[in-house]
Amino acid sequence: MAWKASMLAMLGLVAALLSYPTALSMAEASLISMPTEDVHRGHAPVVFLAESLTPDYYADSCPDVRGLVRSAVGEALQKDIALAAGLIRLFYHDCFPQGCDASILLAGAESELQMWPNRFLQRAAVQLIEDIRIKVHHACGPVVSCADIMALATHDAVLKSGGQSYLVPLGRLDSLEPAPLSTVSELPLPTFNISQLIEAFESRSLDVTDLVALSGAHTIGGAHCTSYADCFAGEANSN
Repeated sequence: MAWKASMLAMLGLVAALLSYPTALSMAEASLISMPTEDVHRGHAPVVFLAESLTPDYYADSCPDVRGLVRSAVGEALQKDIALAAGLIRLFYHDCFPQGCDASILLAGAESELQMWPNRFLQRAAVQLIEDIRIKVHHACGPVVSCADIMALATHDAVLKSGGQSYLVPLGRLDSLEPAPLSTVSELPLPTFNISQLIEAFESRSLDVTDLVALSGAHTIGGAHCTSYADCFAGEANSN
C-alpha cells in the first residue's frame, strides 16, 4: 500500500515505520492536513500517501532544509541526548491522532499538549522544534511546514540514536487547529493488551509489523515507573 512513508531501524533491532504520511486534502480548511476521503469505523481517519509528498519538495524554496535541521538536532543532542527520545515520542503523538500535521505544536486553551495523553511529553523537545523552525524560516522564509521540520528532526534523532536512515518525503501541510481530545485519546495506552494494540494500530491502517517497530521505538529514553508497575506485581524487588 502507498501509505507507508518511511522505515526506521531503532537501535539496530527493528526496521519499521515511524510515521504514516499526512493526506493533503483541502476539503476541511480548519484541518488542512487531515484526511477526509475515508474513515475507519466511522470515526478515525484512514491515512494515505499524498502524491504531492516528494523528497525534493523544497529543492527551490529551501534547498538546504535537511542540512539546517540536521545541524540543529546534532547540536541539541550534544547538550542533552535525552532529546532524541523526546523528539521521537513527540512525532508519534502528533501523527497517531490525525496524521503528521504538527497540530500538537499549537498553543491555546485546546492545545493537544494540555491533554492527558501528552502530559509527559518533553517540553524541551517542543522548544527544539520551535528553535529549528525559527532557524529554517530565517534562512528560507516561512515556506517549510512545521510538520516537515518535525519529520526531519525525528529522522535525525533516530540516526543519532544508532538507527538507520530512511527516506523522508516532504510537502506536509500544518493543521490550523489542534486535534480534538476524543481523537488524541485514541493513542494506545501502556496498559493495552496485544489485542487492544492491534486494534488501535489497525484503525490507522498500520499492521503488526508497524506495531512492533513503534513499540520498539519507545524503548529509547526513560519511562515512568507508574506506567509499568503492574507488570512487576508480586515481585520482591520491583524498584
